[in-house]
Amino acid sequence: VPSASSDFDSQSFADRCLAAMNDDFNTPMTLSVLFEGVKTINLVRDGSMKIDATNLALLQDTITTFFYSILGFTDEGEGDTGLTSGLMEMLIGMRNSAKVNRNFELADQIRDELAKLNVQLKDSKEGSTWSHEG
Repeated sequence: VPSASSDFDSQSFADRCLAAMNDDFNTPMTLSVLFEGVKTINLVRDGSMKIDATNLALLQDTITTFFYSILGFTDEGEGDTGLTSGLMEMLIGMRNSAKVNRNFELADQIRDELAKLNVQLKDSKEGSTWSHEG
């Protein structure tokens, strides 16, 4: 719900998404910034953060544009058409890559953001698996 003032600068957020993509199509960084946008939406929804109508519209537009138009994700509607599995495998791969590169902050952020969506990751010697608790 938009308020009269805003604790979030959506233009800066949009600029950071664009900068990540202009950095040799840095998809992991772009997704990291997009996760921040999702976190902001959740904070606004919880009442912990305020956002005005202009910043909310730009935030939503930026997330939609980068997620669908630039990164090429699609919304296949109801049911799992393999999109969910594909996205989860991509995120797990990005998290594993972050851990190998000792970027534990990004690895933890991916795990924590998924946990907010009730997605649990389980790491083992054979790799990482995930489950969703509805």
